[in-house]
Amino acid sequence: MTASTTKNSISVPDEYLHVLCDPCRFSGKTTVAMKYCRDCNGHLCPNCVNTHIRVSNTKNHHMSYIINKKNNFVTTALTTTTADLVYGTAAQKALEAKCVDHGKPVVSFCALHDALCCRVCIGTGHRECKLQILSEAANGSRDGKEIRGIETVIKRLQARFEDIQRDKQTNLQHLGHQNDTFSGAIKTYRRTVNNVLDKLEQNLVKKQDRHFETKVEELRGCLKTCQSAISVLNGSLNKLDIATRQGDEQQLFMTIKKVQAITKRYEKIYADVDKLPRNYAFHFIPELLLGSMIGSYIDAPKRGGAYD
Repeated sequence: MTASTTKNSISVPDEYLHVLCDPCRFSGKTTVAMKYCRDCNGHLCPNCVNTHIRVSNTKNHHMSYIINKKNNFVTTALTTTTADLVYGTAAQKALEAKCVDHGKPVVSFCALHDALCCRVCIGTGHRECKLQILSEAANGSRDGKEIRGIETVIKRLQARFEDIQRDKQTNLQHLGHQNDTFSGAIKTYRRTVNNVLDKLEQNLVKKQDRHFETKVEELRGCLKTCQSAISVLNGSLNKLDIATRQGDEQQLFMTIKKVQAITKRYEKIYADVDKLPRNYAFHFIPELLLGSMIGSYIDAPKRGGAYD
């Protein structure tokens, strides 16, 4: 084994990076272990080693370096002097356990509430509780039963969160696909609406042209009839005037009867012409047309079942 040491740092070979610190692992952290305590039968990171050698109950424990060779743990004992040299300043920066509620150092354990307590906790929520000092509460922690139970719970929770994570990842991907599909559907729908509007415009223009041509032909026919009637009636007046002034009674009688026949015929023609509209105008109301047309298309995606 080779490891270069300086006053404030340590170079650790790659084969060391296979063992996690037990105290950190139990608190939810994943810190690489550097040493093995033969008295506690546990693996420790530099910070936990520093705490270990400062606590009165464990400061005289024997610790060794950890090496992993082909998955077989081998330990090499270090003297106290070497340990102090190896960890140096890193040991001085070790963090104490903090209360999760108040951020103060933990000083005792409440078995009734199964909680680590700082001095603020003791003075607030645990005044009537029977508290234990940490070293007494920690006795028997390495019997394995509680550790295995916690590990089982953690693994079960991890598996559950992994299931949710996979499910939500799938949901996220599916949502992205849905968004892309929806964007494409909007563009397709826009093209469909444009096509419908184009066809609607073409149909309206054709109807407009037919309506215009029909009304123009109708008006021109009416104008032609009126012009013809005025001319014929004017001629009848002239014939009646001539017959009155120049003809004999028989000739006048015949003229009167012809003029009367013409007058009756044009009275009927006038009655037909008078039935035609007096005013001609286009009445275009797009709201009614578009409302019914777009309403029928706007429901098409729902009927198709493309979206929920």
